Amino acid sequence: MVGNLFKRVTERDWAPGLRPLPWPPWAGRRTGSAAALLSAWLASLVLAVVLQWVLLRLQWLFPSPLGGRIGIDPVFVLGLLWALWADWQYGVLLAGTATAVSSLLLGSVGRLEISLIFSEPLAVLLFHFFLSAFRPDPRIARLRDVGVFLAAGFFASAAGASLTYGVVAWVAPRSAVELARMWDGWWVGRSLSMAVFGLPIAVLAGNWVEDLKTRHFVRLRRHVESLRRQVLASVFAVLALVVFVTSWTQASNAQLEAAIEAAKLAGEDRAELRRAFQHAAYYQAIAIAGLVGLIASGVVLWLVQQRRFGERLMQELEERTANLRRKQLQLAAVQSISDATARSLEPEGAAVQIAENMARIFAPASVCVYLRDPLDPANLWRASQSESDGAAPLPYPPRVNLEGSLAGHIVWKGAAVVLDAQDPTWP
Repeated sequence: MVGNLFKRVTERDWAPGLRPLPWPPWAGRRTGSAAALLSAWLASLVLAVVLQWVLLRLQWLFPSPLGGRIGIDPVFVLGLLWALWADWQYGVLLAGTATAVSSLLLGSVGRLEISLIFSEPLAVLLFHFFLSAFRPDPRIARLRDVGVFLAAGFFASAAGASLTYGVVAWVAPRSAVELARMWDGWWVGRSLSMAVFGLPIAVLAGNWVEDLKTRHFVRLRRHVESLRRQVLASVFAVLALVVFVTSWTQASNAQLEAAIEAAKLAGEDRAELRRAFQHAAYYQAIAIAGLVGLIASGVVLWLVQQRRFGERLMQELEERTANLRRKQLQLAAVQSISDATARSLEPEGAAVQIAENMARIFAPASVCVYLRDPLDPANLWRASQSESDGAAPLPYPPRVNLEGSLAGHIVWKGAAVVLDAQDPTWP
């Protein structure tokens, strides 16, 4: 009973968390696990490179709200999944390697491409940071886990794209319109890829992957809950949201100014268009902030409920532990009945003596003791504290009926007393 309570307190029923695989892969493994893990990682790397190359080669892109093009980001999706199920080292290394190999295959290696190589690992690292702070179940089996996954993916996409936006503007100068389109494609493409492809894969394959980890690896640790890490993640999320909204507004204004210059509008029309466009950008930013705030509030409420539930479980554990100690003392008192007194009696007298002593010891428990006659097994003595209970023989096996959770037995010269309140079929 105490073990079950302790398991409920410590296991993922109320306090889930990531279970990272050992790094390097050959640490803490069973036979053949390292080779299988490396093979799976290399297969994911090849898949990411092939998909990235095909998407860019065939130009499978979609229109962007800012006039650019948005593409699917398979490297980001596979990096997220490895960060979720394995550890951040696996996801970051896969994202960086796949991006670099794709750039080499496409024959475009410049300052812009080199800066973009660090964009994917940065987004994956930010994603894992949020996951390790708010500790979802890696099986993504509950609505709360889905909310944490989506919030972490959005913040990682927005923050990674915004930071890359500044790096690209510094190392590879582009026009404001081109930078705005690139930035819009980065965060929108990653967010859509995460929600449309990453989340369904995590939900459908989560149980299977976690079972494989349990069978093939040992010493799987859990990330310890850290209030400091949660506070840092929350502060960083707010800063990322501020940077994201600022970048959104600047990119929208840059796109607007380029359109105004191209159309050569008059002063009045120009002011009207600028005002309308800015209002639209602000409304979009407010809508995104509201959605993120809703998800964040759900995560905060879950954290509060989790702590309260843990406190209730610990209180219940302490109460049941105290109850078990009281029962242990009662059993010790039963076992300390003097053998010298019992041996001076005949078997019949010994049985009656034991029953009377037990009835006195278990005064609060409303004890009714049944003893089998050692000379005539068909007969049964009955001793009880209640005056209405007689001592007539009853055709029941030797049991004692207690109002509580207690079990034990005493045997002396064929007179047996069995204590068991767990079986309701006995009187």
